[in-house]
Amino acid sequence: MSDSSKIEYDTTPLAGAGDAAPVRFEATTSQQLKFPRIADHLSLSRDLDEDSSGLMLLGGWALWRGGKQVRMSLSAQRLCVLLALHGGQRRSYLAGMLWPDVHDGQALTRLRCALSRLRRQHDRLIEIDGQTVALHPSVRVDVNELKAVARDVIASRIGREYLGAVCDQLVDPPELLLGWYEDWVLQERDRINQLRLRALEALVDQLLEAGEHHAAFEAATAAIRIDPLRESTHRAMMRVHLAEGNPALAGRQVKQYREILRAEIGIDEPTPAMLALANLPDGPGAETSV
Repeated sequence: MSDSSKIEYDTTPLAGAGDAAPVRFEATTSQQLKFPRIADHLSLSRDLDEDSSGLMLLGGWALWRGGKQVRMSLSAQRLCVLLALHGGQRRSYLAGMLWPDVHDGQALTRLRCALSRLRRQHDRLIEIDGQTVALHPSVRVDVNELKAVARDVIASRIGREYLGAVCDQLVDPPELLLGWYEDWVLQERDRINQLRLRALEALVDQLLEAGEHHAAFEAATAAIRIDPLRESTHRAMMRVHLAEGNPALAGRQVKQYREILRAEIGIDEPTPAMLALANLPDGPGAETSV
């Protein structure tokens, strides 16, 4: 890849996420890789020009524009978050999600007032097309960029030279909107974690193939932390141990997984695939071999 070559990421929202427009960012190989520092809101805010905005939802809510943080009421924040997470939506949907405890007419009135204030106070933040409301295409959202990186890992679209940087992004990003407890936020938080989980499992094998054993260990550890009951995360860690020439540690991983299963759901039988990976016998009595 020459210095003029570019690696480009498409941060189009996941299928079913609505009509939010894609955002694209790129880096040349002669520069430091310009992935957005997902855990660093200030870095992303510095990348914005005067006409674009950055909505930061990982960790806590923040809106940046032209290097300055924008203050906004809680109801306006919730509206922006809903549009960022669900994409462009009809007014009736937004009103019902944001004000579920009032009747439809009152909820739509509140939404109309909120939209009016937003358009008056913050130019190029939202777009309204008839009954549909969406974030303006120029608004970058850190959650969408995290999803884009994860999807590229799962699809094996990351060059070897960038795997370490991607691992840093996926291992321990801040949780979505800490301190927010709306059901639709909690559901999206879980979806993001599940997407990260699949990406981390895929990343383990890609890092092992590239000889990046330490980074692979970090990715496998993060995957187990997200879902310790998921056998495939433990198998990913076993592959790390085996790649490093530590079959005994791979066997110990099976024992640890048995203990988790026994404590959480009352069974202790991993799948034959896991036992085969550790070269352990299958069936009753296998536990004594671990």
